[in-house]
Amino acid sequence: MRILLLTLLLSGCVSPSQVMVDGNGHFVRCAAGGFGIFGAPLAYRSVSTCVEDMERVSYRKTKE
Repeated sequence: MRILLLTLLLSGCVSPSQVMVDGNGHFVRCAAGGFGIFGAPLAYRSVSTCVEDMERVSYRKTKE
């Protein structure tokens, strides 16, 4: 039972994304995927970094 619980906790997956748009109507999607105890936080950080970079060049978040 403990092995099953540990496996479920460590094997979760995520695929965060955020669509960005600039003043000219050009769209960009910041997206990443990851699984497990290390992959999931790295995926969120990757999308966060992408969003920050795109905001620096005048893109803004959209509602998906």
